[in-house]
Amino acid sequence: MVRVTQHRCCVLDDAAPDWLRHHVTKICRTLDCTPLACVGTADHIHALVNAMPKLSASVLVNSLKGTSNSLLRRKRPHTADDYWNNVSWSPSYFAANTGEATREIVE
Repeated sequence: MVRVTQHRCCVLDDAAPDWLRHHVTKICRTLDCTPLACVGTADHIHALVNAMPKLSASVLVNSLKGTSNSLLRRKRPHTADDYWNNVSWSPSYFAANTGEATREIVE
C-alpha cells in the first residue's frame, strides 16, 4: 500500500516515518493484520501488510489515514503549517496483492 501526502507536499520530517511505522503497527493490531514493512519519505509512505482477504484495503487505508492525520497534527504540530488545506493525506492510495511473494522480492 502506498499513501501520498496531499499534493505531494513534503510534510513528513525525518522522524515522521518512524512515528508512522509504530502507528501502522498499532492500527494493524486492531484490524487483525500484520505489518511486514513500513518506509517513507517526506511526501509518501509505503506499507507492506499481511492481511486476511476479508479485510478490504479501503478499510485498512481509511483507518490509517484518519487516525494518523489527526494524531500527526496533534503530536507533530510543527509540520501542520505545511499541510494543504489542513489535510495531510491525499484521498487516493495504491494497494496491490503480492500473493506468495516474499518481502525481499517485493522490496
